[in-house]
Amino acid sequence: MSQKTILYVDDEEDIRLVVSACLEDAGYRVLTAPNVAEGLKAAFAEFPDLVISDVMMPDESGYAFCTKLKADPATKDIPVVFLTVMDDETTGMEVGATAFLQKPFEEEELLKTVQDVLQPGDSRAILDAALSFLRENKIEEATAKLQEVLETDGQSPLAVWARYYLGQVHQHRGDAEAATAVYSDCLSQDPNFWRAHVRMGLLYEGSDPPRALKHFQRALSLNANQPDVQARVQKLSSSY
Repeated sequence: MSQKTILYVDDEEDIRLVVSACLEDAGYRVLTAPNVAEGLKAAFAEFPDLVISDVMMPDESGYAFCTKLKADPATKDIPVVFLTVMDDETTGMEVGATAFLQKPFEEEELLKTVQDVLQPGDSRAILDAALSFLRENKIEEATAKLQEVLETDGQSPLAVWARYYLGQVHQHRGDAEAATAVYSDCLSQDPNFWRAHVRMGLLYEGSDPPRALKHFQRALSLNANQPDVQARVQKLSSSY
């Protein structure tokens, strides 16, 4: 199998060095750029297998970077992962990102996400199609594609992401029971998938606060950099 190339774009040199070392130690070829302009040059020159980008950068944001990549036929299929201090997964998905990680990051989580996103085969393409439908608010089409991922390869690393987005579809429809079941399946496959714990906490916040608190606390134990979740934990802890 050929060595995968990853482009990492971040204006902070020290973080570029840390992330590059982490990825190179895992066997990836790593390119770096300090801003969107240089990132675009590298993307069109090298056509990396994956782009990881910060969001808050001088001149142009990572969101603008992702939008430009997705607008060009030559780079639209390159998956983008945001690595940022921001907590705005929804906007990340809307502009075309496949995954959203927060700083400070855990090396294990970063590498697992990279491995999941770079997984070869049909499931990767099907999940990308599902996310495209979600961004266009084509809920029925997205649901069909997510179900296809689970039916095609329900035990693959990407299946946990398919379950997660399917849970969001159910939440969008107002079906809390179905969303709960899907997030539970998600956690049965990967107990450390902190995003599902956050979603479960939000689902139970009104009906079962103690249970919601446990999910929020578990999410923070896996990723402490979640100010909104921290605030919810403080509020629930003071009430129960």
